[in-house]
Amino acid sequence: RHVCNLVKDAKSAHIVEWGPLAGGKRKIREMWYQDGRWRVETPEAVTIADANRLWVYSPERKSVRVSTLDHPFMGGNGFKMTSMLTNQAPGSHVTIVEQDGYKVVRMENGIDHGHITVWVDKNTDYPVRGQMQSETPHGPKTNGEFTCEFNVPLPAQKFAAAFTPETKVIDSVGGERC
Repeated sequence: RHVCNLVKDAKSAHIVEWGPLAGGKRKIREMWYQDGRWRVETPEAVTIADANRLWVYSPERKSVRVSTLDHPFMGGNGFKMTSMLTNQAPGSHVTIVEQDGYKVVRMENGIDHGHITVWVDKNTDYPVRGQMQSETPHGPKTNGEFTCEFNVPLPAQKFAAAFTPETKVIDSVGGERC
């Protein structure tokens, strides 16, 4: 599932996703967006994209694959909650309540008894944080969490496709370069 497309509703975004870990939680993904550029970091890879190019760096292989984009890097309608709700799968159920100054949106997918709860800033309609849960015989189980910041300045170097000199560059069009 894609996060967002040609983002029309935010100048920048910083989203951090956490997954469960025995005794705590671990970061599973961190994303930055600004001016049509993306950076996505996972434990396995760093992905950088602009309007035309995609770089996928593998720290384990010490290589970066470079390719040309012929479509937007991410798909969807935008970051605002109203936009995200238009992307919900058929059969999902959405409830919205106000709580502690937030609009709290609960989306149930109706397939695996899972749901996402998102706390939304009532003034901006941007998500602030969220939690993914599934129902188990012992009660709800948290499968992940995320936090979001929007329209904050991000450093330009966050989106630079700069790698160490020993990184092997693999150009998907032109072949391998060293």
